[in-house]
Amino acid sequence: MQKSYKIKLLIIATGLLTTSLTFQISSMVSTSMEGTINKGEPLSFEKLNSIERNQIVLFKYKDFYSGNQKWVFRIVGKSGDKIQITNGDLIVNDQKVNLPAKAKWEYYIHCKSMLNGDKYPTYELTLINKNPIIYQAHLTNTQLQEIKKDSKVIETLRFIQKKSLIYETVINPIKGNNWNMDFFGPLSIPKIGDTVHITEENYKLYRNITDKKSGELIIKENLYFFLGDNRHNAADSRFIGFIPESSLEALVVQ
Repeated sequence: MQKSYKIKLLIIATGLLTTSLTFQISSMVSTSMEGTINKGEPLSFEKLNSIERNQIVLFKYKDFYSGNQKWVFRIVGKSGDKIQITNGDLIVNDQKVNLPAKAKWEYYIHCKSMLNGDKYPTYELTLINKNPIIYQAHLTNTQLQEIKKDSKVIETLRFIQKKSLIYETVINPIKGNNWNMDFFGPLSIPKIGDTVHITEENYKLYRNITDKKSGELIIKENLYFFLGDNRHNAADSRFIGFIPESSLEALVVQ
């Protein structure tokens, strides 16, 4: 039987763990997995005996500004896979992958009159326009269906970044690509033994593996691509690149 380690995680705004973790009390500073992992929720971790897609994993990441961190995201791709996001939909090896059951998406909510905030205490509704009345919120599918029942709601609109809109901090490994959070790839994840050519455009994909910003790199370990379940509020592999197997530390048990 695997040994579980109970850890209290405090989720705040940016997505990182602030303390070095040797299965001790830590704090997670992110809303990037909200819906699935909510603010202040206690979690259990187990040793990683095998690594598969869809697992939520704790891994080491060296942030440029904050130094060594511990992050928690969901594995959606591994070495040998082809990753693509089209119109917000994740596609792995040419197969669409549905959002996790409790994942959040960004929506605009068009209303006849102001909503009663007390009715939706956990929805974090933001009024972004008064005429017409429009709210913005990151919602799970359950929350979305509930708010649609409100007689004050005219319609809900799923937010998708336009294909032509470049999101500057999203990695664009080929010059001229217009990649963003909702239109990303296709991107192949290199396998052990592959040789990749690092350029000014693609080096951010490999910055967790090497300090090189140019030249050839032979891949010596398995690589993984992570996404946050709060898809429009997650600084995941779309921004930070591939994560090597040696950086993975523990499996989040739910």
